[in-house]
Amino acid sequence: MSSEQLENTFTVAQQYEQESILYRQYLYSTPADWDSLKSTLSTVFDSVSIDIEGVITLVLGNQTYKALMDSAVISGFKNTKNSLYFNTVGDKNNDGTKDFEVVFPDGDKQIIYLLP
Repeated sequence: MSSEQLENTFTVAQQYEQESILYRQYLYSTPADWDSLKSTLSTVFDSVSIDIEGVITLVLGNQTYKALMDSAVISGFKNTKNSLYFNTVGDKNNDGTKDFEVVFPDGDKQIIYLLP
């Protein structure tokens, strides 16, 4: 189903019926290595947090930014820097806002979508 949080992406949900009641459990994406991401972002932002729906909130002065991680984590990349860094990737989901690829210290890669 289409994501209500992020344009041009999908939300994954598990649906099941039990005793004639239909249940839906949403599965939210989280960073492959939250501790590394939070530590790196905390060097720039005053506050860095993530909620139970996977929304990352970044506060810098009186500005608040929101972001979501892609569910895909690409493994197998050799990170010669041995530290977390970001690559610009343009607007991956065509919502008018730049997005970034996060390269984690272990080489895993994941897209972080900035919310408009």
